[in-house]
Amino acid sequence: MWRFWRNTLKSPLKKSDERLFPRKFGAILFYAVAACAITCGPAESAVGQDAAATDDDVRLFEREPFDQIQLSTGEPSVIKVEPIAFPNRQLPAQAARRGKLRVRLLDAPEQEYELDWSQVAEIKLFEQLILDAASALVAAGRLDEAYDYYRYLDANQPKLPGLTEAIDHYMMEDARQSQRRQRYDMALAVLNELHGRNPQFAGLENALGVATSKLVLERLKEENYAAVRSLAAALKEKLPQHAAVERIETELSDMSASAMARARAHVDSGRMSDAYGEAVNALAVLPDLAEARQLLKEIHERHPLVIVGVTLPAGAAADPSAPDWASVRAGRLVHRQLVEFEGYGPDGGQYSSPIAQIAVDNAGQTVVVELERGLTWSDGLGEITGYDVAGRLLELSDSAHPASRPAWMRLLAGVNVKHVYQVEIELARRHVRPSALLDFTLAPRLRVGPVDGTSPTYGPYLAGPVDERERHFVLNPNYRSPAPGQPREIVERVFADSAAALTSLKQGRTSVMDRLSPWAVDELSTDEQIVVGQYAVPTVHCLVPNLNRAFTANRSFRRALVYGIDRQRILHRELLRGNDARGSRVISGPFPAGTELDDPLGYAYNDRVETRPYEPRLAITLAGVALHEIQAAAEKRGEEIAGIPELVLAHAPHDIARAACQAIQRNLKLIGIPVMLEELDPRAPRDVFDDYDLVYAEWIVREPIVDAVRLFQEAGGIGLSSPHLGLAVRQLLVADDWASTRDRLEEVHRLAHDDVAVIPLWQLSEHFAYHRSLEGVGERPTGLYQQVEQWRPQLRLPTDGP
Repeated sequence: MWRFWRNTLKSPLKKSDERLFPRKFGAILFYAVAACAITCGPAESAVGQDAAATDDDVRLFEREPFDQIQLSTGEPSVIKVEPIAFPNRQLPAQAARRGKLRVRLLDAPEQEYELDWSQVAEIKLFEQLILDAASALVAAGRLDEAYDYYRYLDANQPKLPGLTEAIDHYMMEDARQSQRRQRYDMALAVLNELHGRNPQFAGLENALGVATSKLVLERLKEENYAAVRSLAAALKEKLPQHAAVERIETELSDMSASAMARARAHVDSGRMSDAYGEAVNALAVLPDLAEARQLLKEIHERHPLVIVGVTLPAGAAADPSAPDWASVRAGRLVHRQLVEFEGYGPDGGQYSSPIAQIAVDNAGQTVVVELERGLTWSDGLGEITGYDVAGRLLELSDSAHPASRPAWMRLLAGVNVKHVYQVEIELARRHVRPSALLDFTLAPRLRVGPVDGTSPTYGPYLAGPVDERERHFVLNPNYRSPAPGQPREIVERVFADSAAALTSLKQGRTSVMDRLSPWAVDELSTDEQIVVGQYAVPTVHCLVPNLNRAFTANRSFRRALVYGIDRQRILHRELLRGNDARGSRVISGPFPAGTELDDPLGYAYNDRVETRPYEPRLAITLAGVALHEIQAAAEKRGEEIAGIPELVLAHAPHDIARAACQAIQRNLKLIGIPVMLEELDPRAPRDVFDDYDLVYAEWIVREPIVDAVRLFQEAGGIGLSSPHLGLAVRQLLVADDWASTRDRLEEVHRLAHDDVAVIPLWQLSEHFAYHRSLEGVGERPTGLYQQVEQWRPQLRLPTDGP
């Protein structure tokens, strides 16, 4: 039929043929329309039944434009023609529809025909067809598809009759659909846009109130009061008398009043930190609340406190001499050690005692401790005496005591209390740095009862209330007299991640953040109100293998792990993320490499031991060798091992460890070693590490000559993977000069590297941040609270913004 129709019509009609047009056109039109029906299908079906279904699945507005004419007589009754050249693409008025209408059939554009207006029942322009298709999509709930139709029309025919009303209707339906999906933020955004287009749209006022109220409930659950106030203000600007505005404002007022009532009650009962928190909450709800501002000022004057944001809470028995981050941080608040690490000088670690004068004789084998008089325990019952020092030393040298240290077990020859405040310590041999061995805490010895976490301590603060979110430290009244303005209380507030902790710091809810993620350092350094400081000691990051598990006890398998982890890429892309962190680098052993070429911290690092490169093919080979060795050993025991099991890698619950372990997991998966990640409870005892194959460890190695023995031999340390390494560690204890000490430390480094006692990763330069309203923090401290006695917080009112 199409070929016959194309052959029949070879020349356009002429004006001289107009008298023949009705008869001739009627015959031709039948074939043209029939051909169109066969090749294109009924146009009204395409639009009415499925607006998006067109030839080759091309959307209607993407097709070649056409107009649609419905004839009053004949079959089929609908034809498609090329766009008719109406002025401004507007249909002529009904009165003007007389005479002839010139058209070109869509499938025969070379011919022009005249059609009597009396034969035209309806004309739908291409734009109207698109609008009808969009409306059909909206009616079918296919709003995402309809959007492109409306966007086309708005860009090409913005004055199309009915388009504005159709878009308004579409927007209302879009908002309703978002609300049904509980996407109240999206619903409100669309309704606000609709209000800007047509404030009088039917049902808009009620819809705005409902969406705003729903979103307010979500923001209240998040305690995002700034967003709640903003939502109420936006609705009030549009609809000042809306009932939802009054409800929200009343709820905020009631919440603030309740918080203030609780704050006053806490003040009356002496719970000043709780009062501070409630006053801050009241001010967060209503920032202009003068009553809350005044109360915060009163609290600051009576009970200055500092809130510190942390991502790792300390355990119940924080130990400032431990190698883990949280214990070092919190331990300084409740304990003063006999000797404390102060930082690095030209000759290495520098030490001082906060409670005694320490003297070492020329031979280096006699240490005399002269205690200050009048230093009382935290409970106020009794002074610190030489008997306390002597008792502690005897515990440290007793192999049966849980707190024993290998160094003292081999070095202590005798201890003599010369008088109440003087102790003479005799060493079995000379030690190159005896002061480093005296970094232990004290507890009363001449009392009945166990010495545990509840025993009296000597430190500037006492451990107060603790829960999952906060730990309180209150000023010790039996410590040295506090200086004016010194914090009466320090609160460590635990955050799920560093981003939340940073937001809190910027808003004034906290004053300090104890540890920054390395990728946040450069960005935060540009904030004029925030001071970013660097700690004196970097952290050493390693994977500690469980030597009681078949695979991690296998040397070949441990080597496979080293070669299978792209440490350089993880450090620079996942952790530093382009930041220039001086001192952060991949390492080859368990000791810090220092941050400069002549850094005294790096005296234990063996530069001759090269860092193993990333070689995944070698890692696969070594893993296969390990599997064969383990299978052979299991077969002798009558056991069967099918393949490499899924390893459990445990890590601390903070951003740095998460990012690193997720990258390690991806690397090892590529070489066929499956890994499951599990976050550790930072308050859990160390013996739970036996439940894992690998533990992501972050050590603070301040004095390698002392810390090496602790890491490898004391409870919770690395453990010894070979007798050669064990011998090298023991030889450290008898080194009596710096030359032999350094040689033996480098030997420990080499053996730990060769035997893969740990999987060394990198060292990280660590940073902290605090608001300028806190004075006295100090530069390059060894720990956050190193100078806590000099802290002087100034009043800072919380804000909504950063």
